[in-house]
Amino acid sequence: MQLTDVIDRLSVEFQGEFSQDAVEVVVKQAAAKWEGAPVQVFIPLLAENAARRRLKSVPGARRSSKP
Repeated sequence: MQLTDVIDRLSVEFQGEFSQDAVEVVVKQAAAKWEGAPVQVFIPLLAENAARRRLKSVPGARRSSKP
């Protein structure tokens, strides 16, 4: 899994609420927290979870039933 996969997946999940550019910014900001971590393989998963929580926390954002 790569960040581009995460951006694509979240762009579909939040389609109509956030542009793909906005989703990309949120995902990259989330991933930046783990920049330089010794184990990089989990960063896309961690970034996806953090970005999803942040996008859902925006007032007026739809509450998806997806995990």
